Amino acid sequence: MKHKALFFALVAMVVALPQNTHAYDFSAVAPSGQTLYYSITSTGAVVVPPMEYGWNGYAKPMGGLVIPDSVSHNGVTYAVDSIRYEAFYYCDSLSSVSVPATVTGMGRGAFSHCTRLASVSLPAGLTRLDSSVFGDCSGLTAIALPNGLVSIGDSAFHYCSGLLSITIPVGVTSIGDAAFFGCDNLSEVHFLSVNPPSLDYGSFSMYDTTNIYVPCGRMGVYQTAWTGHYFGRFAFYEDVAGVSIAVASSNDVYGTAQVVMQNGSSVLCTDSSAIILAMPNYGYHFTQWSNGSTANPDTLYLSGDSTVSASFAKNSYTLTVQSNDSTIGEVTGSGVYEYLDVAHITATCRLPHYHFVRWSDGNTAATRQLVVTDDTWLTAIFAIDTHSVTLLANNSDYGTVTGVAAAAYGSEVVITATAAEGYHFGEWSTGSRRNPDTLTVVGDTTVTATFAIDVDPSLCVVTVQNGRNMLVWNKEIPTAHYNLYRESTVAGEYEQIATVPYDSLSQWVDSASRPMTRSYRYRISGTDSYGHESRLSEIHKTMHLTINQGLGSTWNLVWTEYEGAAYTTYIIYRGTSASDIHQIDVMPSGYTSYTDEEAPTGEVYYQVGVMMANPCAATKAATISLSNIATNGSVGISPVTDGGVTVYAQNGNIVVVEDEGRKSKVSVYDMVGRCVASGRQSEYQVPTAGVYMVKIGDCPARKVVVAR
Repeated sequence: MKHKALFFALVAMVVALPQNTHAYDFSAVAPSGQTLYYSITSTGAVVVPPMEYGWNGYAKPMGGLVIPDSVSHNGVTYAVDSIRYEAFYYCDSLSSVSVPATVTGMGRGAFSHCTRLASVSLPAGLTRLDSSVFGDCSGLTAIALPNGLVSIGDSAFHYCSGLLSITIPVGVTSIGDAAFFGCDNLSEVHFLSVNPPSLDYGSFSMYDTTNIYVPCGRMGVYQTAWTGHYFGRFAFYEDVAGVSIAVASSNDVYGTAQVVMQNGSSVLCTDSSAIILAMPNYGYHFTQWSNGSTANPDTLYLSGDSTVSASFAKNSYTLTVQSNDSTIGEVTGSGVYEYLDVAHITATCRLPHYHFVRWSDGNTAATRQLVVTDDTWLTAIFAIDTHSVTLLANNSDYGTVTGVAAAAYGSEVVITATAAEGYHFGEWSTGSRRNPDTLTVVGDTTVTATFAIDVDPSLCVVTVQNGRNMLVWNKEIPTAHYNLYRESTVAGEYEQIATVPYDSLSQWVDSASRPMTRSYRYRISGTDSYGHESRLSEIHKTMHLTINQGLGSTWNLVWTEYEGAAYTTYIIYRGTSASDIHQIDVMPSGYTSYTDEEAPTGEVYYQVGVMMANPCAATKAATISLSNIATNGSVGISPVTDGGVTVYAQNGNIVVVEDEGRKSKVSVYDMVGRCVASGRQSEYQVPTAGVYMVKIGDCPARKVVVAR
């Protein structure tokens, strides 16, 4: 029989399968929170599965399901009047179902294979149960069939192995094939009609422990009508004659009630006991029976007809709303609500620069309405405002800017400007010249980095003019000003000695220089309007010329090489005065001495120059670098005055004059380092003409040229 029933059920399913994929016209949320799907008919709305082949890819209903009595779509309200075949087929997480009073029919297999379905409330107007409507609902232990029911279809409760008892209403006239087949724990079947309903051969398959209850005095009628059926081997009992128990619900929306067992005497038909059960729908609870009893289930002992009703009430649920940080935001709406009450909850930010983000269930409305269907805990999530940070460069070819695209209000972000080769960072649009720099974000922010072309000025020549060193440079790239540096008393270290505006003449005289005593090294840099100083230029070093007498009237010239520029030729100058010097010879670079064999008698002045390969192209044209002027005159090199001491050559001797009559110790050394004279007098005789170093006290040594 089982195989036969399954075969016909499968055939029916195959024949019924339509060709389209989607079975519904619209969807809506049921009062219990699940999404249901509906098709529109000429009489109302039919509950259908989302696809012809079931819930594949859709969320199946779970827990307690309350089917609404009407739904709205596109402004039209439809009464829910039927449940289509296999509408909840294999919804194996359903625990209870409440079918509204508007439903008059449920299709084949509507709740088939809902294995966890334990409680079902059926509408009073239901007249038929189609085939397999509750087939394989193994969790179903009891169900109250409505009094208006007329027929129970094939396999309607097929394999409902948890079913313990069933009462067949008085109006049922037929029970289909395998309707209760496989209900192996069904121990009691109560028939209320005095006329036996028709059965198919396999309507029941029960064991010898099953008890059949029929109205008092109708046992023989039932046994005769069912001769040849399985009922012939089961125990028949007659219920109390003329005594009946009716149960009802005070509110069918809240719950239902039924008689789950009524035992009568098998001999006298004079007394009876009944077990009644109240079944609240989801969101409700049983309170008491109309006789005052609060037991559920309850046992009644009857001596006459009785009517008992069950009262139900809404469940109370706790709604708790909280803030993820109460110092930032506050919430309202917590409390105890009854089932389906509408709670109003709000989330309000308390601090500036913060905002509400969302509720913990994903809803982003700060003020909302919530239908209470269970104990609920919601958290309002607040967060600090986030602002955009836009970083730009005044020219993308000059450099790039890195940082972050967004940051929280009040946070500090680091921004970095990276200059391209040949350029340097100047300043930010905020006025800051720090790099990297730190920004405090207080709103949407745009910051621009200004880059500028590198300024790398260079000296083109350093020469001697009027007894002092003069520096000349090119104005290649505009800058704010130039910085001039001279080597300090420590080799390789340079100290700034002057600042020259860009608009000034591109030359400067080092009034502190003493070219007659030594060579000097110089460098130059540029500082732009952003305060950025370029690197120091290449070094330029001046020439220093000394002379000494050779054989007879010849004079030997010795000088240091010029450094910092390209040149190929030295020019030798001679004259009888410092203001009347003329070129007397030229010689290739690479040599640093010269002997004048045709020197005139008397006082003679010499100077050496180099012709620059690349003349200056600045506001001051300069092509030659000149050394100091050296003379063989009786005064030797110009007097050296420094620190209150003057040293000079006179009449072949060295004269030392100190301020305020001081007499410091004096030591005179020749060019090989021998001390040739010392003492505390004013004049010192040296053995020959030549160059001498004079050391006075702790002061630096002075160079003096003695001529004879």
